[in-house]
This record gives sequence, C-alpha cells and structure tokens, in this order.
Amino acid sequence: MDRNQTIGLCLSSVAGYVDTAGFVLLFGLFTAHVTGNFVLAGASFASHDLYNVWGRLATLPVFVAAVLLSAFVARSAKRSGRNDLQILILIEGSILFFFALAGLLAKPLMSGGPSDLLVALVGSIGVFAMGIQNGIMRVCLPSLAYTTVMTGNFTQAMVDMWEYVQSAGEARAAAQARLKRTLPPLCGFTMGAILSGLLTSTIHFWGIGLPIFLLFGLAFYLRDSKSTSSAATLP
Repeated sequence: MDRNQTIGLCLSSVAGYVDTAGFVLLFGLFTAHVTGNFVLAGASFASHDLYNVWGRLATLPVFVAAVLLSAFVARSAKRSGRNDLQILILIEGSILFFFALAGLLAKPLMSGGPSDLLVALVGSIGVFAMGIQNGIMRVCLPSLAYTTVMTGNFTQAMVDMWEYVQSAGEARAAAQARLKRTLPPLCGFTMGAILSGLLTSTIHFWGIGLPIFLLFGLAFYLRDSKSTSSAATLP
C-alpha cells in the first residue's frame, strides 16, 4: 500500500475499534459515529426515556471543540513548518490513553445508561479523541476517504465495483483508482470493530491499548515528513 492507503487503513481501524468499544462499554454511546447519538436521542424522546437524552446530546459540543482544536493545531503546525498530521495523531493517541484510564477507574462505579454522569464524562473523552480524528480528515487529509463513518464509503465502493465490472478502458481505471481510496478504510473499520467486539467484551477498557499503540506507531511512521502533502490550504 502507498502512504495514503496505510494512513486510511490505520485510522479507520482505530475508529472502528473505539466506536465499538464505546458502544459496548458505555451502554450504547457512540464515540466516532456521533450522529448515531442523535438518532438514539430521538428514539429516547419517542419512548419518553428523557433521562438518556442529555448524555447523548452532550457529545455535540465536545465533538465541535475537538474539531476546532484540530484546525487550530494544524494551522499553527503548518506555519512553523512542523508535521501537522503527526502532531494531531499524537494528540489523538494521548487523549485515547486518558479515555482508557478514565474508563478503567470509573467502570466499577458506572450505574448504566449514557446519561449516567460517569458514563457521559468518560464517553466525552472518547468523543473528543474521535473528534480530533474527524478534524484530521478535514484539515490534513481531505483527499482521503472518511475513516470514521463508512456509509458513504460503502455506497461509493459498491458503485465503483459495478463500474469496474461492466466498464473498460479509462472508466474502469478510474473506478479502480476510487476503489483503492475507499476499500482500505472499509476493511480497516470492519476489522477494528470486530476485534474490539472480541476484546472489549473480555478485557474491557484495557483493550483500548491496541488503538493507542496503533496511533503512536502511525505517528512514528510519519516522522520523516514535515507537513502533509495532501493537506488542505488553510487561510
């Protein structure tokens, strides 16, 4: 795989793993797929379960704050000639460390439900980490497929597979190029989710160590570049 495919595979694996871990360990709270929390908040309204609404909706300002921070850090890093992508990945890995630590400390005291104060607080740390990753995709890697939400990637991959099978020449080559962009994140997210389901059901928050290790390994892989070649132009 080339550099971008490697980054997409690693980051999507982290997102799939952390999202599944949050859902399993935090009573149905999404950390990466934040819009899922809005859907479940609406379902809570419909079932008159208003207690579980605020904990899900509280993820929105946390997510926004993380995205804004990632944009600020990327802007500052690029102005100083530093590797904005590597810095943000290190920040994400560090926040995930605190997510795992908070989960380990709070797990015995969690009473259940996304609006339990401890669940909401621990979940907010995970959401913040994934907000950083969403920011990375916008400000550092705009040419890559999304790594945290797979619906669009899956739809595009199905269309491109059909194009690849029934086309020829330039159209087929273009479909193949698009598949190289979308398939690594799809595979990574799926593998991360499956592995998380297997591990977090047995070792709980200790399992978050795996995506932390992957993020720091990715940061080491990116150590030689000074800035992201595919970065968006920041005003």
